[in-house]
Amino acid sequence: MPEKYAVLINVLFKTPVILLLPMIVACIIIGIIFLRKSRREAAIESHVRQHGVTTTGHIIKHRVLQRDYYVTYGYEYDGKVYGNEQKVTSDLFNALRDGDAIEVCYLPEGPDVSQLVIVKGVYLKSLQMRLTAIPFLIMSILLLISIATIIVRWMIWMVHTS
Repeated sequence: MPEKYAVLINVLFKTPVILLLPMIVACIIIGIIFLRKSRREAAIESHVRQHGVTTTGHIIKHRVLQRDYYVTYGYEYDGKVYGNEQKVTSDLFNALRDGDAIEVCYLPEGPDVSQLVIVKGVYLKSLQMRLTAIPFLIMSILLLISIATIIVRWMIWMVHTS
């Protein structure tokens, strides 16, 4: 019987399977980090929607990063100019021109916190972070299934060799 456990230990710890464990831990940690950040961003976005003040801002510039589209906008509050950048769809990106007026919602107690009022075509940061977390969490589940499969196969082997 101890020989059979030695085989399991050999399979789990003296083969490349052991390399899966750090990958699982890393995927879980990264997934949790993105989920926590998304909750924080969602709270900020909700606070801006509920307590923010709407003003007219202007598109300052456009930029494309790989396949993501961003617009930078500026607005004035209490004699100071503030700005922010927001990810948008390609349709909205192409519809907006530098200098175009756009509605912005900002927090009077923290006017540097803002978002575009347009609902269609704007990506919220919280959603982006949740979507980033999903592949990491799926990967960790798949890696755990791989290890469970190895253990089940070992158990079947152990029953057949008894």
